[in-house]
Amino acid sequence: MTGIGSNYPEDQRVSILRKFSSTVGERSEASNRMVAGMCIENPDLLGEIAEGLETGSDVIKGDCAEVMTMVAKDEPEFVVPYVGSLMPLVDHPKARIRWEAIHAVSLVAGFAPHFLRKLLPRLDEIIQNDTSIIARDCAVRAIGNYAGTGKTAAQEAYPILIQAIPVRDYRHAHLAINGLMKVLEYMPDKKSELENIGEQFMESSRGVLKKAAKKLLKALDSMSE
Repeated sequence: MTGIGSNYPEDQRVSILRKFSSTVGERSEASNRMVAGMCIENPDLLGEIAEGLETGSDVIKGDCAEVMTMVAKDEPEFVVPYVGSLMPLVDHPKARIRWEAIHAVSLVAGFAPHFLRKLLPRLDEIIQNDTSIIARDCAVRAIGNYAGTGKTAAQEAYPILIQAIPVRDYRHAHLAINGLMKVLEYMPDKKSELENIGEQFMESSRGVLKKAAKKLLKALDSMSE
């Protein structure tokens, strides 16, 4: 992989990784947010961020993954060319690196379903077994976003999302239900099953879960109109 585009000024080409929060000794994410802003303004900079994902120290990899996440929140298509550099970090032993990589991948899932399909078994395993709540949250979101990309994706995502509902005492159920809503367009035959799920959580004491259940039932009702 080459570095930042050759049209980018030399002093900035060599310094982008030196601007990270960890490099400047900053405990907040302010510097990484600044780097993300630079990358949004000049997407070629993401090439060097991707290099950091592959060859940097664990600290640099964590910052690079965080920057990819920050960019993907605003411009997911900018990150799509670098999903291949993020994918190996989904298995990283350090939780921060792992969850930032999964978070970034989840944000581009709708633009890169072919990459997400390769990750489905691993994301399913993360949902069921990972010790990091954030990693599990992001994995459920990734599967849900993938589900909305087409019929095949919906069919593949459906059982994973269903199995995610009871994990860790329903900790991720609201995210799974949000993902299942994206299945409706492609799998209307699952309407009765999804109605049962929505009704099950309509009176949940957890606000986010109750809200997701109501939203699901509302979407199901609109299908009958």
